[in-house]
Amino acid sequence: MKKITDGDTACMREFTGKRVKVLFSTDSKLVGKEYLVVKETKNSLVVLDDRRHTRRLIKESNIIQFDFQDNLGIVDGRKILFSPEQRTKRYLR
Repeated sequence: MKKITDGDTACMREFTGKRVKVLFSTDSKLVGKEYLVVKETKNSLVVLDDRRHTRRLIKESNIIQFDFQDNLGIVDGRKILFSPEQRTKRYLR
């Protein structure tokens, strides 16, 4: 069983290439769905579903579980409304 890491620690990690699961969303059809992150922008994650279709997840509207190989990170999308570079710098301070 993987350890769940706190949100601040997860925010410092790289998201591209990681598996994600939507735990809460303003769009109820997304809850429980799993994706692969292929790109991160300031406001969204571009993800692939199992059928290789791309979808854009708006960070602000979701609580997301990231599957890092050594643990799981649960992040409120509102806490990561930064470009990847800004996000990691902000949480390293």
